[in-house]
Amino acid sequence: MLEGPTLRLSIRASTDLRPPERASAPNASWAGLMRDCAFYFDAPTVDDQVTMKRKLQREYDGILPEGWRPALMNRKSLLQWACTQQNEASAAPVDNCENYSTLLENYGPNYDTLRSKLGDVRGLWSDNDARHFN
Repeated sequence: MLEGPTLRLSIRASTDLRPPERASAPNASWAGLMRDCAFYFDAPTVDDQVTMKRKLQREYDGILPEGWRPALMNRKSLLQWACTQQNEASAAPVDNCENYSTLLENYGPNYDTLRSKLGDVRGLWSDNDARHFN
C-alpha cells in the first residue's frame, strides 16, 4: 500500500475544446483581421466575396460578435467594418475607422516597396495612386 499525499484529478466536461488562448493572441487575431481586410480587393467578384467570407469564418469567428455580417462590397467598406468590430470589442478605441487612408497605411500593402520593385509599368498605377509614391 502506498503512503503519502493523495493526488485527486478533477475532470470537468467542457463544450469548448479549444486550447486556452494567451493574452496576446486576441491582439494578434485583430491585427491579422485588419491586415486581411486591407489586402482585400477594391472591386471584388462574387467569388472573391465568398472566399473572403469563408476566410473570416474560418480564421476570425472566435473574435467577432455573434451574428456578424461583413461589408464585402470593396476593400474600404470591409476594412472600416473590421475596424469598427475591433473598436467595439476593445475597452478603448484602437483606430479611427473613418480615416481610411491611415488604416490602409497601417495595415495594407506598402505601395512604396511595390513601386520600387515594379517601376512605372504602364497602366499599373493610376494618377490617383500618386499620393502613395511621393
